[in-house]
Amino acid sequence: VKLMSIMQMMLGASGGGGSIAGEYFAKAKYTGNGSTQFITTDLDMTGGGLTWIKADDPPNGRYHTWCYDDSKQMYATEADYEYSNACVTSWTSTGFNLGNRSQTNFSSLDYHSWSFKKAEGFYDTVTYSGTGSGTQTLSHNLGQVPGMMLIKCTNDSSFNWNLYRDDKGEDWHGYLNNNHDNSSSDFWDIAATSTQFSVNGAYDDVNGSGYEYRAFLFAKETENLIKCSTYAGDPGNDITVTTGFKPQFLLTKKYASGDNADWMIIDDSMATVSGEQYKE
Repeated sequence: VKLMSIMQMMLGASGGGGSIAGEYFAKAKYTGNGSTQFITTDLDMTGGGLTWIKADDPPNGRYHTWCYDDSKQMYATEADYEYSNACVTSWTSTGFNLGNRSQTNFSSLDYHSWSFKKAEGFYDTVTYSGTGSGTQTLSHNLGQVPGMMLIKCTNDSSFNWNLYRDDKGEDWHGYLNNNHDNSSSDFWDIAATSTQFSVNGAYDDVNGSGYEYRAFLFAKETENLIKCSTYAGDPGNDITVTTGFKPQFLLTKKYASGDNADWMIIDDSMATVSGEQYKE
């Protein structure tokens, strides 16, 4: 098959120098010290956000750790609980403070971090309790339709990270923590809007009674800042994908039916990070 459909999320031009992206997104490299330390990003995260951290090499660095605005965390590669511990302990107007957890601050291990500021037109997060019946409609503050949304149960380790994509709508979902292609299930019940999204009580993955959830939402497209879209690949040949800006961060996943593939992260200061880097 010559053409392959790819899901992608792209974040805009280099921070600093007055760039709009520098007000919302920052990346930083650092070396763990096994104790505590402050990481400078020059990004004001005092209003909340997400810091995604990944070490260069396993085994201690096999986790993709998502740390968010209430000093909690989950592992994007695991169907695990939400934890409260000393990974990122706080955010400031210029960076973030690290605790002594080995997943994010193992002595002499090199790390990459990507920080996403909570802001209209860029990124938002929503917590909610499942109802287990009917359609539950929830509000968000993106101010536009989410191009990509990820939902994870926070108090049970039985459920995957579930993916919503605007271009696929309410009758499709994918996964973040495995390489499965897609699934035709109406988890979402109703297509997301610029102010709301819905979850179906028939599915414990996103709306089960007695379960707690967190949704991570990324805007579909904001000029010079973020873009969630698709492109067609051409194996064996180089292609050019037009984004309207120079991406600092690229997240891609092949979603052709029946063709499993790893998620890939590429930023403009590092080599590609694939699923192989977090397998033991």
